[in-house]
Amino acid sequence: NIPLRSGESLSLPERVRAVIVQRLERLTARGQQLAGLAAVMGRELEFQLLARASGTGEFETADAVEELVRRRILHAVGERLNFTHDYIRQAAYGRTIAPQIKIFHARIPHALEDLHRADLSLHFAALAQHCEQGGLTENAVAYLRSAGAQAAERSAYREAARIFERALALAGQLPAAGNASVGQPTGRPRDSAAIELRVMLRNALLPLGDETRIAECLREAEHIAKRLDDRRQHARILSYQCRHKLRVNEYAQALDAGGRALNMAVAAGDVDVPIAANLYLGFVHKFLGDLPQAVDHLRDALRLIDGRALQRCGLPYLPSVFARTWLAWCLTEQGAFAEGFARAREAVDLAEAIDQPWDRLVAYHGMGLVHLGRGDYPQALHFLERAARLCESVEVVGMHANMSGYTGYALVLTGRPAEGASLLEQAIAVTGPSQSWAQSRLLGFRAESLMLANRTDEALQAATRSLEVARERAERSYEAWALHARGRVLAAMGAPEALAHYEEAQRWANDLGMRPLVAHCHYAIGALHHTAGKRRTMQQHARTSATMYRELDMPYWYQQAQALSITHSATPG
Repeated sequence: NIPLRSGESLSLPERVRAVIVQRLERLTARGQQLAGLAAVMGRELEFQLLARASGTGEFETADAVEELVRRRILHAVGERLNFTHDYIRQAAYGRTIAPQIKIFHARIPHALEDLHRADLSLHFAALAQHCEQGGLTENAVAYLRSAGAQAAERSAYREAARIFERALALAGQLPAAGNASVGQPTGRPRDSAAIELRVMLRNALLPLGDETRIAECLREAEHIAKRLDDRRQHARILSYQCRHKLRVNEYAQALDAGGRALNMAVAAGDVDVPIAANLYLGFVHKFLGDLPQAVDHLRDALRLIDGRALQRCGLPYLPSVFARTWLAWCLTEQGAFAEGFARAREAVDLAEAIDQPWDRLVAYHGMGLVHLGRGDYPQALHFLERAARLCESVEVVGMHANMSGYTGYALVLTGRPAEGASLLEQAIAVTGPSQSWAQSRLLGFRAESLMLANRTDEALQAATRSLEVARERAERSYEAWALHARGRVLAAMGAPEALAHYEEAQRWANDLGMRPLVAHCHYAIGALHHTAGKRRTMQQHARTSATMYRELDMPYWYQQAQALSITHSATPG
């Protein structure tokens, strides 16, 4: 039930228009005026709203409505009124002069507010449009903010972003507030609102992966915060800059922004910004391979959240879910599976309690990653597929590549190589600075799937690119995984360079505290020596890997290592 906009073109055939205009001209002056108001209001009409907006009282409005129904301009639809045809509505609108249309638009919000004061939430979009067309720009911006927040709450992120963009455009038309000559801070409340609008737009754009527009919003917001000398807002924007710089692979700038945000927020006594800053700094250190630092920041975020697990703390998602999920991921890389599973389960429980798709898909993905790291491939696939299905059902474009890629890899490992390879191909095709958090890792997965399909030349290309990407971005943990993946491909090709790749991957993994990968390297080196007939060296590495797998509680891989050690016939892995 969207009202017509002022100046909107009407597509009435001339003959139809002439017939309808004749019917409208037969109405009394009061009937014609009410028809014009109704046309501005929309197709579906409430009698009480018409009465309030017309300003003529219920009895007079009832008489006019009776005339419009008798003349077949309106008809009753249940408890509501409606135009008998949209052509009639358009003609009535077209016969109303522009100044009168603006007056009607300005009256309707007051009538709506009066009639639905107890709950305006169903009317935010209509209120915003009527305010905009009625010249009530400040009210329009306020209602657009509410409508955008409402759209984001139901995961309609594209709609939310469009609404916030419209609010920003309108806000730019507002005159500066305050009077500098009498010592009032010119425009400060309005500037603070301008920061908030840009933050809300940034939040709507996050799941859409539009990092270019996010960067613009953050630059503009930071400029305003600096001009206002608002250190709390500045710290908040810097924490968001930390996450943005991570997404575009500018890790040094991300660390700088996150550190400044944390220091500034603590000095200002802010309670929410340190949560966001620690959360995002944890993300950055995870990708740089500094797992102890990542774990420390994520634990700090959880400590600061304490008691507010179901609150968003200024973020568009639950930081309690995201911090637990990423902590579980880091713990998995370190081989601390018991705590990793505990944190991942807590994240799933919290996400399901609030029942928001974005939180749930992240939590399911995190649980899938813990199972994947431990070698529980069917269970990993169960959770990863749940996350991927949710990702497809809501507008979370920025996460599609990761969700598809990890699910594809799990499919390959559970005996569905064709499906898995297809998903991996799709994921690789769209990966880029704003589409994948783990491009190197996805390339490594693709290399392994190609190797298992005996497409070793293509597998080597993918593994080489995986290593190049990790080194270009200084992603040390991914570099270790890429070395291992390239070693596997080289081993499958019978190339002697495989051993050097495994040994370098093992050195990196030792330095970074990635115990499962250390065990995988021992296993792979043992398999290489088995192929070369070096039984003693093979036995040393196989037993070492078996011991590590047992200590790490990785039963699938423990069985593989035992088979290699005892029977000397396991397939290299």
